[in-house]
Amino acid sequence: MGFKDVFEFVSAAAKRASEDRETVARFQGYLKYKDLTYEDQQVIRESRYKSRQYFQTGATTGLLLGVGAALLIIRRRGAAFRNFRSMQGSGATIRFADGREELITNFVPAGRPSFARNTITLGALGTAGYMFGAMMGQNYGESILNRYLAEHPDSVQRIRAWERKVVIEALKTAVDYAEKEDAERSEREGISPEPRGFDSWPPPDNPPPEFPRSF
Repeated sequence: MGFKDVFEFVSAAAKRASEDRETVARFQGYLKYKDLTYEDQQVIRESRYKSRQYFQTGATTGLLLGVGAALLIIRRRGAAFRNFRSMQGSGATIRFADGREELITNFVPAGRPSFARNTITLGALGTAGYMFGAMMGQNYGESILNRYLAEHPDSVQRIRAWERKVVIEALKTAVDYAEKEDAERSEREGISPEPRGFDSWPPPDNPPPEFPRSF
């Protein structure tokens, strides 16, 4: 049984579960925090808001700073290129430490401004700023969130117990519909597997062992 068959089997079981209105309604109730108190629901919403707010603020700030730095570099590079071009046209010279002077005849090609170089500069600094700002915002948001959750220990315990309950219910539902899908396919294909394990003891055509009596 390859990965494609496993994926097809899991998809069929998931489709069967999604078509069951009772199961869908039960999980919709979980997603609406039906089993939690109003205080617990407020803690969840505030926690999500704090995490998202600081992450987005840090990422946006980092992106703006990165783009601003890139624009500044592009502008300074263009100004430097124009100055060198004007010096080249006026026959300016460069004096080295040993007293030697040379005429500026050509500008370094790697430093010549171009649309491709400007785009790379914007993309690199913008991405770096976004990632750095998002990381800093997330770290700061987590510290704020931990302090907020420390103020509501009872709600945190109830929320964690509710999360475990939802996970267990989801796993039970997945196994239940997977077994139903397997039973339907086995019946359609005419397969009746023999039971195994402790439920089938003693195995067929194999009597249980006899132990010697010590008394």
